[in-house]
Amino acid sequence: MNLILLIIFGVLISYTDLKHQVIPNKYLLVMLMAVAFKLIVTHGIRRHLLFALLVVAALALFQWVSAGVVGMGDIKYLAVLAFLTGSFAPFAKGIEYSFFGACIMAIVIFLQRSSIKTSIPLAPPITVGFFLALIL
Repeated sequence: MNLILLIIFGVLISYTDLKHQVIPNKYLLVMLMAVAFKLIVTHGIRRHLLFALLVVAALALFQWVSAGVVGMGDIKYLAVLAFLTGSFAPFAKGIEYSFFGACIMAIVIFLQRSSIKTSIPLAPPITVGFFLALIL
């Protein structure tokens, strides 16, 4: 079920990020509600919620320290994915795979535009990274 939620919302969020360079809050809210409903039905919400709150605190600190290098949409998307994964190991793997995907995407974008001052849509590598973390 986690993979289905990730695929449905990840594709939508990634497409929007690629096209408009924004991750709409309404998509994140609907994804959050779908994940919460799934967790309520399966009686696993407490552990997932606690982990997500810890990750949100860490991401907020990262956002503050990095002076906004990563957009708030990406931060909120990662927070929802923390709620979805619910534990450190798959979340850390998802971040790791996302980082490598973002590096590859950055190189491709920089080679195409030949400018270092361009924004990089991070939702696609985040989605692929977390998909890989959940299936491997």
